[in-house]
Amino acid sequence: MKEESLNRDLWLFHVAFRQLIKLPDELLQARGLGRIHHRILFVIGRSGEISVGAIAEKLTITRQALHGPMRQLRELQLIVSAPSPDNRTVQLVQLTKAGAALEFDVNELQRRHLAMAFAQSGKASEEAWRKVMTTVSQVLPDKS
Repeated sequence: MKEESLNRDLWLFHVAFRQLIKLPDELLQARGLGRIHHRILFVIGRSGEISVGAIAEKLTITRQALHGPMRQLRELQLIVSAPSPDNRTVQLVQLTKAGAALEFDVNELQRRHLAMAFAQSGKASEEAWRKVMTTVSQVLPDKS
């Protein structure tokens, strides 16, 4: 592919990403939270109970990088943690009722946004988008 075409595609990706995160970011910022908090809530919301190590692994960040945002989420009573009954050295994290509500609200904004885009672009475009996103996520492993 030509560089010019790929640059256009990158621009479209950046613009679309900004649109997809705009309202969720505003909702989170009103609570003093940011995108890392959103990512953490998303992972916990899909996992039920999950260890801190597993969260770090899914987000491809260090436990150290998780420490501050997780502390904030605990202070805001959006998550709780307790030792695993199987291994008391492992902390299992889950969403509180308030955390689950926030996680739903933030992600619902994005689900609606995607649903509208898919409805306007058609089923074939939706499937092509998923294929491209899946391929991109597999071509270059995340090195963060």
